[in-house]
Amino acid sequence: IYKSSCGGNQVYVHHNISGKLYTTAYYHLLTINVSLGDNVTSNTVVGTAGGHKSTTPWDGCSTGAHLHFVIANGWYGTSCSGDCYLSFDTFKYIKSIDPQKVLGLPNEGIYWYSR
Repeated sequence: IYKSSCGGNQVYVHHNISGKLYTTAYYHLLTINVSLGDNVTSNTVVGTAGGHKSTTPWDGCSTGAHLHFVIANGWYGTSCSGDCYLSFDTFKYIKSIDPQKVLGLPNEGIYWYSR
C-alpha cells in the first residue's frame, strides 16, 4: 500500500500461482479497502477507482477517473522474499508483462462497469 502524488493510492498484491511468483499493482485508487498483510481472493475489492485530481489529494497528475493495472513476474516491494526486487523501474519496465494477453482483458478503449 502506497500513496504517491502521481499515481494516487496504490496497492500491490503478491501472488503465488503454482509456485510462480507475480505482483499485481492497482494505481489511481480513490479508496483502499485492504491492509498490509491481508489475504485477498478474486472476490476481494482492493479499492475503488479514482484518478482525478479533485477526488483525492494523492493524485495530482490524472485527468479522469481510471484504474492503472500492472502485472509483473516476481515479487516487488520491501516485504518480500524469494524472487524479490525493490526498484520501481525494474517492476514497471523489466518485469512487467502484458495483462491483456495473460488475463484476456479487453482492448484499450473498451469500458466495462462491473467486476
